[in-house]
Amino acid sequence: MTFSGVTTSFVTGPYVENGITMTPPTGGGYYGFQSNGTVHLDQGSTNGIYDFTFASGLFDLVSIDVATSYGAGGLGTFTAFDAGNTQIGTVNFSANTVGTKLLSLTGVSRLRLVATGTHFNIDNLVLNAAAVPEPATWGMMIAGFGMMGAAMRTRRRSTNVTFA
Repeated sequence: MTFSGVTTSFVTGPYVENGITMTPPTGGGYYGFQSNGTVHLDQGSTNGIYDFTFASGLFDLVSIDVATSYGAGGLGTFTAFDAGNTQIGTVNFSANTVGTKLLSLTGVSRLRLVATGTHFNIDNLVLNAAAVPEPATWGMMIAGFGMMGAAMRTRRRSTNVTFA
């Protein structure tokens, strides 16, 4: 997600790019710097919550570029949630952690940014679709479990051997 489609006008509604939706907080919004495609998050005078969802299901969070703006001290916290809405990871950003941040969060269903400063810049949110087993793999696994269950249920029959 490069945010290259964000306009230079202040926007308060969701932004969608490549199946990823960023939803800003009530009263907050964002606008783009067209010179480099960076999106500037502006939540006004309060902390803002931005939610990122992936239309195709689960994804792996690889990296993101972050920076402060207008002298804002705090940046924020990214929290990742799985499909069951259980928190699976948290990454904190401060003025000392600007730049590209490499992450390794897998199986993410939703990403939430709680911005603690009034101004925050992000760019190049790199996501990959999470690996999903193919139907044939699931079929082989289920068949294997079925055969193991059948083998466990089968009784051993004792055979008597007599020599004449």
